[in-house]
Amino acid sequence: MRRPPLIPSLGLAALVSLVILVAGCHRRPAPQPVSKPAPPPAPQPSARPYVTHATCPLPVAVVAAQRNCDDEKANDALIDASLDAFDRTYDAGHYAVALACAEEAARDDPGEAAAHIDRAQALDALGHPAQARDAYDRALALDPDDPDALEANADFLWRRGTDDALEAAALEASRGAKDATDPTQVAELLVLEAKALNDLGQPDGALKASGSALAAEHDDADATIERAVALFELDRFDDARPALAQARRAAPKSAKAAYYAALFAEREGHESTAAGLFRLAAKIDPGDYPLALDVSRQAFGALVAEEIRRLPKAKQQALASTDFSWTEIPSTAVLLSGDPVLSPEIVGVYRPGAPGHPDAIMLYRKNLLRLCGSVAELHRQVHLTLLHELGHLAGLDDAELRDRGL
Repeated sequence: MRRPPLIPSLGLAALVSLVILVAGCHRRPAPQPVSKPAPPPAPQPSARPYVTHATCPLPVAVVAAQRNCDDEKANDALIDASLDAFDRTYDAGHYAVALACAEEAARDDPGEAAAHIDRAQALDALGHPAQARDAYDRALALDPDDPDALEANADFLWRRGTDDALEAAALEASRGAKDATDPTQVAELLVLEAKALNDLGQPDGALKASGSALAAEHDDADATIERAVALFELDRFDDARPALAQARRAAPKSAKAAYYAALFAEREGHESTAAGLFRLAAKIDPGDYPLALDVSRQAFGALVAEEIRRLPKAKQQALASTDFSWTEIPSTAVLLSGDPVLSPEIVGVYRPGAPGHPDAIMLYRKNLLRLCGSVAELHRQVHLTLLHELGHLAGLDDAELRDRGL
């Protein structure tokens, strides 16, 4: 499965030689969303239409044969040469040249789905996601059940990171896995499904998909990671402990595996181990797993008090009627008190009180600090979390709160 990673470029001479809010809580979004794996960051979209100035480095003999013998066999050889040249140039990071090769193949045979998949991947790598989307649509229109097209498209959608894109990615990957025959590709597709579902806050589905991926390829490191993440998000901590250890062994250079191992160590009170693992995750992938904002307990308490004072008077009075507090991370008892269970990464929670007792609202300092990149953003997230939990106090559900931007 090709993606636009940061691959060291080869010399041109070498080239020419041949992709939650849950009831009663405000869930911490992922670093790209919450459980977002750590894929290479998608290139920034360009407002300019793409223009191909590059030329595909095709073997001279193949071009000459096609010109001198314009028959189907010669044309097929030219298309194969263009697709081979795409692989070489794309893998070398020469995306403009790769695009030229893919377009050469698409011109020679507009019905060749592989050419449109290649076009889409090159366009995405060059920062043209809208045109890439069109190219993926063309490939799937030509062959809706092609596992290669479904895998490439699911990966593209997963990296978009929005809820709609993640839902579509999970569906495309699941479809592709049903039709794929190669066990490695089956595992890749199921891992994509698991990643999308974990990012959507659907760890039950992610656990099933990652388990199926491991059944297809028992040593798949990405599947091992996604399974461990799903177990952690489901609060199955006894199962998550060995699963996270296995993920770290399978992928010692994975920022995601280190990050979730750190979260688990923190829950078990192993602060020094957790700090080291958080530093490791940030070193491997500072974009998706940066170190948490450094705000002391005293400063955090003052910030929360300031945000409470900023609430409208009616909401201040509503909050005062509750048992309001904040602490470091949610307890296991709180996480298991909901149905479904709550993510360990929630930043706030509302719980109705027993008869004769006040309702309760609680914020979680460490989860909020991991969510924010600046003190200004921390102010904003605390404010939004307070409004979200007060919305539950007023009887609103998560769908209604989402509609209000909360």
